Amino acid sequence: MGAHSGVNDTHAAILALWSEYRDGIYEGDANRLAAIFHPAASMFYVSGGDLVVTPIAKYFDIIRNRAAPRASGAGRRERLVSLAVPSPDSAVLTATILILQKSFTDQLVLMKQQDKWLIVAKTYHLDEELPVQ
Repeated sequence: MGAHSGVNDTHAAILALWSEYRDGIYEGDANRLAAIFHPAASMFYVSGGDLVVTPIAKYFDIIRNRAAPRASGAGRRERLVSLAVPSPDSAVLTATILILQKSFTDQLVLMKQQDKWLIVAKTYHLDEELPVQ
């Protein structure tokens, strides 16, 4: 593959994780998502000027207790905005994703543990709420 095969392998592994992430959210599959998040991961967002921190296990409970976008026939709209890989064991993926008529910008902070990439932190911002079709 040449001198850049490691970079290609890294990007391919991270893009596979991104695929699992968006499919897991769309299908409402908390177990699928748990396989790509570090157990100590948290989510961060700003509400009313205050930073809100949610442990990832609590997020999985939310997913388990809401209607899955797929089950409700919700549309899908996902876009990879950027992927930065500043070191062999860290990366930041920025994307937009539609979840139940709400459009979010997510930033996923990834770390490589042994040979597996895991999400260690997620930040998100609600960009817009779309009218129900």
